[in-house]
Amino acid sequence: MDKNNTNQGQTLFDEVIVDLLANLKERSRKIFVARFGLEGSDSQVLGAIGKRLGVTRERIRQIEKEGIKKIKKKVKSEKFEKIVSKVMAILEKEGGFCEKQYLSQQLDQRIGGRGENQLFLILSCAEGIGYRKGSVISKGFWFVKKSINDREVVNTHRFVVRYLKKHLKPVSFDQLKTVVFSSPLGKWTKGNEQRLKNILAISRLVGCNILGQYGMKTWPIISQRGNRERAYLVLKKEGQPTHFRKITQKINEYFSGRKALPQTVHNELIKDERFVLAGRGIYALKEWGYSGNTVGEVIEQILATAGTPMTKDEIIERVLKVKRVKKMTILVNLADRKRFSKNKEGKYQKV
Repeated sequence: MDKNNTNQGQTLFDEVIVDLLANLKERSRKIFVARFGLEGSDSQVLGAIGKRLGVTRERIRQIEKEGIKKIKKKVKSEKFEKIVSKVMAILEKEGGFCEKQYLSQQLDQRIGGRGENQLFLILSCAEGIGYRKGSVISKGFWFVKKSINDREVVNTHRFVVRYLKKHLKPVSFDQLKTVVFSSPLGKWTKGNEQRLKNILAISRLVGCNILGQYGMKTWPIISQRGNRERAYLVLKKEGQPTHFRKITQKINEYFSGRKALPQTVHNELIKDERFVLAGRGIYALKEWGYSGNTVGEVIEQILATAGTPMTKDEIIERVLKVKRVKKMTILVNLADRKRFSKNKEGKYQKV
């Protein structure tokens, strides 16, 4: 978004705000400017405004409520309707509701600070658009009154949280979709994936990791804090044994914040039992079946499990399933006469 478009958008908001407040008394205008942060400052609480003007917070609330009613009765300008029409189109596309900040970002002009505060007042005065205030568990969101019941959004979000807490492990979007769409609480979504995505977007409790898995933000695999957890997620995403330097590179690619260093990541891989050294500097996940033992120890385990002598090719095939090493390394270990011997058929067995 270039600077000229941003300035044009801000000018449009300025003009609409001036028009909306034109019929209010001077004191009411001052209250609206302070309450909604229309001049760029943070919006002020009722008590602070009342104290400055020498009236009670309830009187300020009453003036605000009466002012909104008066503005709603006023014939709106073409510019006002243009903004509202654009917002309605965005909301309809999003399934009828979306998170407050996301809505601002979807408008043609990038707005922040003053512009976002002005937009809040503009939409508060628009017919057909409602706002659900945020809480400790969810963010505030705008919704189309004729198609969305904000209570249903909140209740479905609570259902998702309860399900994840009971399930105790991350789930894919498709898994979550199946659960929500089949629930009585989720029927209002009418199979609309975007509605479920926006329920997840307004949540302060539910998060998504780089694997596209959803879970509670307090879970390490979702919060993705620390190099150990990030290395685990990188390997899961890569789906194969990876050198620790590439793991470090991917951590820095996928995650923001403090830059990860190869040696630091290497140390974390060594200390965590979920990772095994599958080759020279190459790490795999233990859950994949890879072994942290030496090649010689792996061969011994393979022969012991088989309970019968094995050919060279059979042993090589089995070893490569759990160790990322060269074939020559396996052959060198098989040549250790103190550990392995050949029978008359040329098959290997433990000494």
